[in-house]
Amino acid sequence: MLECARVIFERGTTDEAKLQLARVYAALGDHNLENEQMETAAEDYGNCLKLRAELLDASDRRVADAHVNVALAARFAATAKEGEVDADKLALSIEHYTAAAASL
Repeated sequence: MLECARVIFERGTTDEAKLQLARVYAALGDHNLENEQMETAAEDYGNCLKLRAELLDASDRRVADAHVNVALAARFAATAKEGEVDADKLALSIEHYTAAAASL
């Protein structure tokens, strides 16, 4: 269902269609996070963030929410492999948490 919505809204050219597409990407990210597909979740949240940052004011809470979601997924992805920590993903997580705080 979400993939169908993604395809439909990707065809849209209006700002409203793009904001709806951002919502779809956020929902896909949530779904992938619940299914422990952290890399895919981070990518979906990143797509959501890109659209929201393009269309909304930097101080809009939806932009901060997208930053937090990217940070959360990156944090989980950084420690997804037992006994290993990916420093780059941890740095990405910190970067997005900082951006979220700055936008509020």
